Amino acid sequence: MSFTIDVEDIRTSNDQQYRVRLNVDRVLAWLHDRGVVGTAFVVGTLAESDPSLVRAIVDAGHEVGLHSWSHTAIEKHTPSDFGRDIKKGRELLQNISQQPVSGFRAPFMSMTARTPWAPDLIADAGFMYSSSVLPAASPLFGLPGAPKTPFLWESGLLELPCPVTRIGPLTIPFLGGTYIRLLPRVITIGALRRQDKDSVMWTYCHPWDFDTEERFRRYPETGFVTSILCFRGRRRMFPQLGAIINDLDCSSLSEIAASLLAPSATRLDVFSMTARNAA
Repeated sequence: MSFTIDVEDIRTSNDQQYRVRLNVDRVLAWLHDRGVVGTAFVVGTLAESDPSLVRAIVDAGHEVGLHSWSHTAIEKHTPSDFGRDIKKGRELLQNISQQPVSGFRAPFMSMTARTPWAPDLIADAGFMYSSSVLPAASPLFGLPGAPKTPFLWESGLLELPCPVTRIGPLTIPFLGGTYIRLLPRVITIGALRRQDKDSVMWTYCHPWDFDTEERFRRYPETGFVTSILCFRGRRRMFPQLGAIINDLDCSSLSEIAASLLAPSATRLDVFSMTARNAA
């Protein structure tokens, strides 16, 4: 299992305090103490405004990926604008980090049936893998019917779908920050043990998941109840994450992706969004 974090600045006004760097530094120190290396998906506009944040992540030994140019769902872009922006974001991150940037993650896991053009454009921008699909129904964005284990898009892009588990009638992304904070540990650990052996497990959290001092506010693009859930249990985030830390390895997602794409690896299935939509 790999550690990942989505690094985004979701302030709605510059009058609000910039707290991203403070919280990322906390996470980097925590990971360093445990010898864990992971992947940070950084929003392009944030990297542009605070390049030292990207350098701090790289200097700590972690992979940097792109969390799109702006923190908006894929479907809010035209294909041409989306393709242009992610190329610009990848080039920026590579210039700052002086490392190849091979991973892309869409905000809100917003690779859906409404954006069938996205995988081709992500591959065309030079990315090796994506982790942008929630293979379940969701109030926000989801792609029910997508494989729950790694697969290839027709473009050759590798997809590492968001890990999910069943709780009663619900299929949920149990390794997201809110779920890590709020679910009992026994449920999270039990879900990990039940995963398919071919699944790639990765946590995904955000700097604000660790921010115990931030005053409550309504987050953009979320309802009032969802915003409340984004604030609840933050004091439990490090302890809860620590409870599953023994299941974390020291592999970034790019290392895992490279191993899955190696000539000696088991052949992956190809998933077609177009064929799924036609069916």
